[in-house]
Amino acid sequence: MVEPTKPPISPWLLWGMGSLFFLYQFVVRVAPAVMADDWLLWFSIDTAILGSVVSLYYMSYSSMQVPLGLLFDKYGPRALMTTAALVIAFGCILTMISHSLILFSIGRFIIGLGSACGFLGTLKIATLCFPEERLSLIAGLTTAIGTFGGIVGGAPLSFLTESIGWRASFLVLAVIGFAISVLVFSMLRFLPKPKKQRFKTVSHALHDMIVGLRIVIRKPYTWRVALFAFCMYTPLSAFADFWGVPFFKDSFGYDEIYAATLTGTVFLGVIAGGVLLGGMIRIFGQHNSMLLGAATAIITFSLILFAPLSEPFLYGILFLQGLAFAPECIAFSLIYSVLPNGRGGIAVGFTNMVAMSSGVLLQPLIGWMLEFSSLSQGVARYQLALSTILLCLVGAFILAVSLRPKRYSLVSGVALK
Repeated sequence: MVEPTKPPISPWLLWGMGSLFFLYQFVVRVAPAVMADDWLLWFSIDTAILGSVVSLYYMSYSSMQVPLGLLFDKYGPRALMTTAALVIAFGCILTMISHSLILFSIGRFIIGLGSACGFLGTLKIATLCFPEERLSLIAGLTTAIGTFGGIVGGAPLSFLTESIGWRASFLVLAVIGFAISVLVFSMLRFLPKPKKQRFKTVSHALHDMIVGLRIVIRKPYTWRVALFAFCMYTPLSAFADFWGVPFFKDSFGYDEIYAATLTGTVFLGVIAGGVLLGGMIRIFGQHNSMLLGAATAIITFSLILFAPLSEPFLYGILFLQGLAFAPECIAFSLIYSVLPNGRGGIAVGFTNMVAMSSGVLLQPLIGWMLEFSSLSQGVARYQLALSTILLCLVGAFILAVSLRPKRYSLVSGVALK
């Protein structure tokens, strides 16, 4: 394989700029978890409607992954990630000034559009600066750094919201977005230039994207990898991102800051898992790491839902839940390594689209199950609704079993040695 061109400054610094953007969009993404009660009162809506509105973020985010894969392959990360930071800031301003549910929904949708560049753009930076064999490690570290935004968007953002209100908090987030756009634009000029694909017309570009997408989706192996990522992501997209805080508040009577602190422990585990993923792969191998992660996630989430845990033990289990997520990142390495040259962005975009669609499906589903459940007891209602996540984790384990430690060519359909 061709080694990437060495940039004039540290590749880790360039990757760090992408990771900073990813961290920022993560804070904005999880903000609804600590503002849910404010929005329920302000817009006079129920949990079913709120879950549907919040999931608009995931709808726009996931729908942009494949087109962005093509755009990153053509234009590189600098222009796209700078624009994306400005888009998120604009979405935060719309959210801040919204007095109607329609404007609020538009703001949430726009934030998802900008956030769509975060993980994908940072991985694109990695492919321009680092050799392919380090991509699993980089994907894990990217997840670790970005997921720290889940912690910042928990108790610290909850404290900020209680101090200055949710509108002023979104103004702060908008200002940070403008600042990050300047930083990204300034630093990413040192990136090695990608090999751009030259498109004469828009129809030519669309044709190329469709051809690449057909290559990606033609083989069942692709779908098994992508659905594994989908199922493993559900504890984050449906629980830690949103329904975890209401679960701890309504079921156990914890206040919002403490509930956010508990949920933030999951993100702390994700960070640790991202840092340790490289060592896990060296010890167990990719396939066994996926099996171990899925099995651990099933056990820990079952304990969170159904076991009467003491608070210190609950913190430990939540941490392990996040730690078990790390092997989900292996899916991106598997997908990227099996595609022809020039299609990597589309491949990773497709996988991330499938993974992020878990929020589109499960956030409103859980909200509707909570709203219309015949169970009156808070804990039982949440146990039933959140069991959908547990079913997904069982699916992740089954899919991991089916993913043998071989690398397949999606063009020839044969194993690569």
